[in-house]
Amino acid sequence: MSQALVLAATTPEHHTELPLPPLMYGVIAITVFIALLGLVWTFRGSSNKHH
Repeated sequence: MSQALVLAATTPEHHTELPLPPLMYGVIAITVFIALLGLVWTFRGSSNKHH
């Protein structure tokens, strides 16, 4: 067995906690997408005004 495999098997796994619950990342993403949709929606008729 190679040295790297032995070292990987004996090294304790480091677990890093997320700063937020996983559900909150989805809530934040959906909120950002809705805000961007609102921004785009405000300019929905502006190209027709200049023609």
